[in-house]
Amino acid sequence: MSRGLSDLQKTILLTALKKPGRTVHSDGTVLGTDARHRDIHAAHYGAAPRTNANRVAISRAADRLAKRGLVDLMEAAHSRWSGVNLTQEGESVANSLTDNKVVTLPPY
Repeated sequence: MSRGLSDLQKTILLTALKKPGRTVHSDGTVLGTDARHRDIHAAHYGAAPRTNANRVAISRAADRLAKRGLVDLMEAAHSRWSGVNLTQEGESVANSLTDNKVVTLPPY
């Protein structure tokens, strides 16, 4: 059964769509991310302090998006992940959110 996106998942997709920050080199190496963890926090929680609960919520939402194939999790040197990059399907879904279109999401 396919379920809709949570508000946090929508924030992740829209933040990544609005703030592409990655560079893809000719050898396929990807540097940077479309949306960093702190960008997502600021977009969803505003000026609220970064708590462990907020970090976990963002991580779980990003994991669910990755399982659906909408984002790739980008790893940093000293953490499990530092940000997300949209996949082609994720970019399509994010664009549909800005257009208020109904989209059929892949199951996870």
